[in-house]
Amino acid sequence: MSNKYNWTFWTTFALAFVGALAWLQPIVFSWFQKGEINGKILSNEANMGLVPNKTNPQTIYFQKVAVFSKNKDFFPKDINVFIKYPSMKKELPCILWT
Repeated sequence: MSNKYNWTFWTTFALAFVGALAWLQPIVFSWFQKGEINGKILSNEANMGLVPNKTNPQTIYFQKVAVFSKNKDFFPKDINVFIKYPSMKKELPCILWT
């Protein structure tokens, strides 16, 4: 009779283990997935104004951007944005206002 209870115990243990792995699957896979951020420009505005630490008026570009995060969570303050125009070789850093 002890074999019957032993078999029942191990069957229950195996099913519980498989159930726990199925429950943990999204958490474990998210550790190995690469985070990705995509953005889309919603609108553009340009105006003349004074930039901090500058005395001459300069053109200020405002771009409303929608940012989408895939596979990871990001805080808006942790995101660095750079813009590159087709006529330029170097990317320009942008200032985020959230």
